[in-house]
Amino acid sequence: MAITKSVLIVEDDMPHAELIKAAFELYPDEFSLTVAGSLEEALSCISTSIPDLIIADILLPDGKGTELLNTEKEEAIYPIVIMTCYGDEQTAVEAMKAGAQDYIIKSDAAFSAMPHTARIALREWMLINERKKTEQALRESEEKLRVILSSLETGIIVIEPEKHLIVDANPAAVKMIGIVKEEIVGRRCHRFICPAEEGKCPITDLGQQTDNTERELLTASGESIPILKTAVSVSLAGQKHYLESFVDISDRKRAEEERVLLSTAIEQADETMIVFGIDGVIQYVNKASEQLFGYRDKLIGKNILDFARSKEQHQIYKDLIKTVSNGDVWNGHIKENKKDGSTCELEITVTPVCDKSGKITNFVSIGRDVSKEIELEEQLRHAQKMQAIGNLAGGIAHDFNNILAAILGYAEMACLDLPEGSQTRDNLDKMINSCIRARDLVKQILVFSRKSGPQRKPLELYPVVNEAVTLLRASIPTSIEIRQETDEKSGAVLADPIQIHQIMMNLCANAAHAMREKGGLLNIRLSHAVLNSETVKTYHNLSPGPHIKLSVSDTGTGIDSSIVSRIFDPFFTTKEVGKGTGMGLSVVYGIVKSYDGDITVETSAGKGTTFHILLPLVEEKINNKTEETRPLPTGRETVLFVDDEEALADIGKKMIESLGYNAIIETDSIEALKTFSEDPDKFDLVITDQTMPHMTGYDLAKHLMDLRHDIPVILCTGYSEMVTPERAKESGIREFLMKPVNRGEIADTIRKVLDRKV
Repeated sequence: MAITKSVLIVEDDMPHAELIKAAFELYPDEFSLTVAGSLEEALSCISTSIPDLIIADILLPDGKGTELLNTEKEEAIYPIVIMTCYGDEQTAVEAMKAGAQDYIIKSDAAFSAMPHTARIALREWMLINERKKTEQALRESEEKLRVILSSLETGIIVIEPEKHLIVDANPAAVKMIGIVKEEIVGRRCHRFICPAEEGKCPITDLGQQTDNTERELLTASGESIPILKTAVSVSLAGQKHYLESFVDISDRKRAEEERVLLSTAIEQADETMIVFGIDGVIQYVNKASEQLFGYRDKLIGKNILDFARSKEQHQIYKDLIKTVSNGDVWNGHIKENKKDGSTCELEITVTPVCDKSGKITNFVSIGRDVSKEIELEEQLRHAQKMQAIGNLAGGIAHDFNNILAAILGYAEMACLDLPEGSQTRDNLDKMINSCIRARDLVKQILVFSRKSGPQRKPLELYPVVNEAVTLLRASIPTSIEIRQETDEKSGAVLADPIQIHQIMMNLCANAAHAMREKGGLLNIRLSHAVLNSETVKTYHNLSPGPHIKLSVSDTGTGIDSSIVSRIFDPFFTTKEVGKGTGMGLSVVYGIVKSYDGDITVETSAGKGTTFHILLPLVEEKINNKTEETRPLPTGRETVLFVDDEEALADIGKKMIESLGYNAIIETDSIEALKTFSEDPDKFDLVITDQTMPHMTGYDLAKHLMDLRHDIPVILCTGYSEMVTPERAKESGIREFLMKPVNRGEIADTIRKVLDRKV
């Protein structure tokens, strides 16, 4: 049933009022009508009963109809329709601006249609009121939402969907973006949120779904911040919007990255890392531990004490746990079995891990395989030992060669006074040969200790091998038989005799060591060998053609097949401590390879070992004429001979005078310089020792040549690192001789220097 609406007509023109009244009386069930003829009367009616609608003339006897708009309420509580005459449209518009619902221009037609006008005004008034209530409710809701959003630490922005414009942002979002809200609102959201995704925005097709992903926030200063963003489609004021909330996850990302980095570092580290509980049970094992021990799952859940391989190691583990349980760090070395069955030595540090309260919860063990380092340390000790030998060799070479020089010189001079074939001369010849052998032995030691370089020349191996065998017989036990099969016509190679001696000594010493317990046969073969295109394939880096083959075999214990590939490695040895350096075979290998040769080994456990060395043959004739079979050059020139050792000065004088020269000796370098300076033209040649007090032979030679630039000087030394043959000749010294020097070398060198034209 329809509700009757009360209508108040305010009209002072009674005919007009009657016309309006007549129009409303046609709808008695729809409207109840009250007529007032003045403003005062209308206000009185309103005070008694507020009408649903007022239709008032704009001009009244006591005022204007628009004055009915001025109520004590903040908002109008009833609608008003203003009636005006023709020509008063401007007044009507002003009335509308003041709050009138509508206006009509007076006419009979308008009066007749007044009920229809009332219906329209009431309906619009109702719609306006409903909208106002909705808007008020929305404002209240928005205010509540604004208060809530303002108090949140989560950044929130509201986005207009068409152009992705930001229409609102809460304080947290403003703070994170870094500029005032007025500079944020109205800008595209991609300026700040997900800038890289503009054009493929994931929220465009959200619908009623929610986008919850990690994205990027670009601040006003250009800083990129990782955020966790949630986007949802919402309806605000009847329009679709996107609501995006985001939180800064920089700390979480940083913590996650640190965790991943730590995890990756632990897994990729070369060091073993094991985490175990305070009860000793293993909780975590990294990849390096798995690679070392061969498994991971079998370790986890096991007690560390279960892996002790001996009572001693069991006690070490117990002490370890006790130490870290007290909050201390344990450091030490532990030997462990690797997955391949070999043993390694680990340097381990075990540290207690505490929680925030300081309570120990776990232990972490970090281990490093130091087996190679220990091996390198051992090699370093060997190298230092070899260096000490070299320094010792250099230190004694000078004195030893001086002693040999005196012995050799006096023996040669004694031979000159004895007839050929006498027993004494024969004994002296053997003494001379021993001195030369001792001299060469010193050279060998110097080469081995790198104090002197090898001197390669065309060399027949037959006499060198025979001499080495002669030396070996005195040092090898009689339980070992030496059998020699050497071809006198095997040929020559480009080599240093001292290094060939080294090869023989090292190979034969190893062979003798392999037969030290039961004795056996040491067989040395030297032969001519021609390699063709097929047989050369057996060797490494050899060319077809003539070679000399040296073979050294024994009937000893042989070499285990598992270590054959390592026997030429430096410092590798199977001998007990103090019995070998592990350098012998590596030295042999290095010499052979430097001669463009090759070395192979044949071995069988319990049956012996054979080493084969092949060296390229050189087609050069070797002059084997001995010193005694040729006449020595002589002369009548005057020679100044300087040596601080009286014995060497004496034998030098005798040796020089035996060759026909006039010899003047000095045992002091300062006195020698004084003697020369008194009459420089008196002397034809100066022979001086290098190592002397007050002034070295090298410095003496420079002073002598300052006094007389063309004076020839021969420099002699037992051994000196200060002067090399190259440096001596560069300074003007004519010849450089290493002591001991025999009579033939002195004769040849003196004559060569004197006969050379400057």
